[in-house]
Amino acid sequence: MRVAKINSIIQFSVFCIIVLFTNWKLALTSLIFIPLYFIAIMLSRKNLHTLSKQSQKKNDDCVAITNSIINGKPQITIVNAEKFFIEKQNLIQENYFSARLKSEFFFVLLQRIPSFVQAVTPLIILILGANLVRQDEITVGTLVMFVQYVGMMFEPIEGLAQLLAFKNQNTPAFERLSKVLFANHNVKCLPMTKGNTQKSRISNIDVYTNANELLFSIDDLDFNETGIYCIKGENGAGKTTFINLLCALYDPACFKLQSEHSVFEISENFNSKSYLYHPHFFFEGTVKDNILLGEKFSDQQLRDLCNVFNFEKFLDKEVKTNPINLSDGEQQKLCLIRVLIRNKKTIILDEPEKSLDSISIQNLRTLIVKLKQDHLILIITHTSTFDQDAAAVWEIKNKKMQCKQLKHEDMTESI
Repeated sequence: MRVAKINSIIQFSVFCIIVLFTNWKLALTSLIFIPLYFIAIMLSRKNLHTLSKQSQKKNDDCVAITNSIINGKPQITIVNAEKFFIEKQNLIQENYFSARLKSEFFFVLLQRIPSFVQAVTPLIILILGANLVRQDEITVGTLVMFVQYVGMMFEPIEGLAQLLAFKNQNTPAFERLSKVLFANHNVKCLPMTKGNTQKSRISNIDVYTNANELLFSIDDLDFNETGIYCIKGENGAGKTTFINLLCALYDPACFKLQSEHSVFEISENFNSKSYLYHPHFFFEGTVKDNILLGEKFSDQQLRDLCNVFNFEKFLDKEVKTNPINLSDGEQQKLCLIRVLIRNKKTIILDEPEKSLDSISIQNLRTLIVKLKQDHLILIITHTSTFDQDAAAVWEIKNKKMQCKQLKHEDMTESI
């Protein structure tokens, strides 16, 4: 893009000099159209960027409603809601087509403005030049040559307009991709000293929603490099937000220091983490492919974890995503194995018992208790399954994150 701009500017500048030396009167007439051209370009460019973003949003809405209908088809059929969803989908599609047509209109307009200027300018030059020919100021040959030079002068501008139109139509998509790939979450990590067990510590911190409403506060909280820590609270209290904050998956602007004595020091063990995250992620492929995600683990590792959940018989099953052809329990077991097989220093489990049968829950608990000796395990839960094995149980209540239960042999400081 930058090289094309430079080439266009050089080519345009060269022909400007040529036409000025050929006949300065006609040259000035030709150049009068340049500011008008750029004004039109700027106005169209702004509209094109805005409409492209709107079109992108409407397209997202179309994809979302389509996925909802596909995944919820059994429930939609049971409650006889087909008509409602068809009407809703049609309305969303109409809004998308309307936004897309407006975007395409300005895209074409931005491309065609230079062509229009390039077509009109020679006609005006011919009319004015004919008068100069009658006054014997220039010859017919000079006029013909000048018209050709003017045409060549506008060629690089037309090419540049094509690039600008493409850039502005696609900028929203590039911005979205950059935001996903290069988002910078600055979570402060506490360097670990060899032979010295360091704790992660958070104190005097307020956590806010994206709407800038206080979600909860933390007065004083710390945890070791290893052990089980349970996090509890009502739905919407901020349990998952707290975990996402630790994992640098939450906008840093949404947590604020209460004072100069506030602390947010997170062990570098969080650089080695695996996370049972909701909603689950799946792709078209075998169950085994969805567990390994391209990494290599020993067959024994995979077999041992599958035995915990009686899941080995599903490894060769082909996963379909629209709609998903795994039961809720199968989805949960697959994702648990995906997280645990990676053997990271920090293991984060968001409602690990969800959709599991009682035997699988008991086997999972046994495994977690074994892993706690060498791993930090954070568990978001609404049950008491892991309470007696936990070093601490934290609860978010009344917009405060507090310690509900603490094992003094594992923790030397209270929360």
